[in-house]
Amino acid sequence: MFEVYNLSRKMAQHCSKSPWSLIASHLDLLSYITPPSRDDFPFSARDLRSGDKAKVMLASFLHSRLFTHQPNEQTRPRPVLVPVTDFLNHHWTGAPYSYDRYRAVVMRRSAPLPGNGDECFASYGLHDAYDTWISYGFVDEDVPFAQSLFTTVDLPRTGKIRLGLMTPETNGMVVSVRDLRTYIPPILSRKGKCLNIGAVLIPGPQAPRALRRALKLLIGELGAPRNRHRDLVIAAEEQIIDANLTYYAELKSLLKRLTVDNEVHRAIRASFVRLCEQQIARVRNYIGYAEY
Repeated sequence: MFEVYNLSRKMAQHCSKSPWSLIASHLDLLSYITPPSRDDFPFSARDLRSGDKAKVMLASFLHSRLFTHQPNEQTRPRPVLVPVTDFLNHHWTGAPYSYDRYRAVVMRRSAPLPGNGDECFASYGLHDAYDTWISYGFVDEDVPFAQSLFTTVDLPRTGKIRLGLMTPETNGMVVSVRDLRTYIPPILSRKGKCLNIGAVLIPGPQAPRALRRALKLLIGELGAPRNRHRDLVIAAEEQIIDANLTYYAELKSLLKRLTVDNEVHRAIRASFVRLCEQQIARVRNYIGYAEY
């Protein structure tokens, strides 16, 4: 696998496309983008601040290609490279990874996508465009939904809901966005009138009111009277939308102010700005879908 990567210059391509190349050279971006606080993420903000760019680029390259495999229920999951499927492009409607009865990793052929000929696509997971950019180094322009960023929803006289950053995946297997249960975030913990929950998806036209349904369930968990549910759902939704719009607007502004001194980083910045613009458009479009 490494010989193929070297012959095809995959590492060089990664260094010229990955947002971490730009972030490692412009640490001001760490106020908005920090490495995900997950056990499987291979480097930290400390690595970036130390100036060890080689470690950051190699670790981010490998992370973008690793699959979490659990050979059986008695063993711990471990990261592996997956030949053949390593070279399949991602699409949010692509074929998911799964296990057969022998715990072998399998993937079915994906359905053809209009305009893409006979190409087979994999689904790397339930990722929005921001996550594919940070984790894999490409802006997914086709995905219709956005994953809400970390924020706290404060509902007076009812409680608080802290939206987390955990992606709704299990053991490396992919959850289908076509399954409405995908839009119901897991409750990670609760303390009194405060819920800590997993990732919340801001849906596109395929499930326009799924976020409101999820929020209604969470507000019910806080014990709010039924006659207040609708008003509380709208208040929570507004806070989520405002937090995401503010984040992407401020990040876009910061990116545009950067002094970038080479062509590679200018191209990466342009992709980063485009991502922010597209996420803002997705979130704004959602408001129309939900009201329709």
